[in-house]
Amino acid sequence: MNSELYRFFEKISWIAHPDTTLTMNERNKMILQMIDIYNPLDHIMGTEDAAVLSGNELSSDRIKRLCQEGELRAIKIGKQWILDKNQEIKAKRKRK
Repeated sequence: MNSELYRFFEKISWIAHPDTTLTMNERNKMILQMIDIYNPLDHIMGTEDAAVLSGNELSSDRIKRLCQEGELRAIKIGKQWILDKNQEIKAKRKRK
């Protein structure tokens, strides 16, 4: 986990802690401000974006297979694969 993300979760934990002397309104306002700063959607992508990120060495279908095989950090939501944008995506050569 990168340090920016770690600090984000550390601050969220502090805000959400029951002993924190913030009102619920203050907590919610701080959380929304933090989400604006660190939007989790900026760190995910679909298989089509992953194919482009690979330099078009891999097709979207190959990316899906790598997700199924656990070769890439991804989760499946419905029929769609959602990948971590911060990972390196390279074509692996088959051995003969």
